[in-house]
Amino acid sequence: MDDALTEERVKQIIKEYISKELEDNFEKLVIDREKRIEKFSIIERTMRIEEELIVLKKLMEKRFELVDKRFESMDRRFEDLRDFTDKRIKLLTQIVFLFNIPILIGIVGLLVKTFLS
Repeated sequence: MDDALTEERVKQIIKEYISKELEDNFEKLVIDREKRIEKFSIIERTMRIEEELIVLKKLMEKRFELVDKRFESMDRRFEDLRDFTDKRIKLLTQIVFLFNIPILIGIVGLLVKTFLS
């Protein structure tokens, strides 16, 4: 009977030992798995953020191109406006000069009459 009792006691001790070891190893396994999942999650989030940054960079480049085109268009309009204004000023200068010629001829004629008579 003593052997049966000892055998039962040994079985119980072995069972407790295996149970404790399995529990400890299982906890370590779970903790390790959670760390890996967390690490993977961080890597995945980092990759998504990098992809978002790439998309944002492309959008910014596109917007800058559009702004550049708009400025070029405005530059052309200002150049056209300046050319048009230059032409008008030139025409006005010629018209004023042409209107002044008869006045100058009249003044010179009056002066000649006054001094010659």
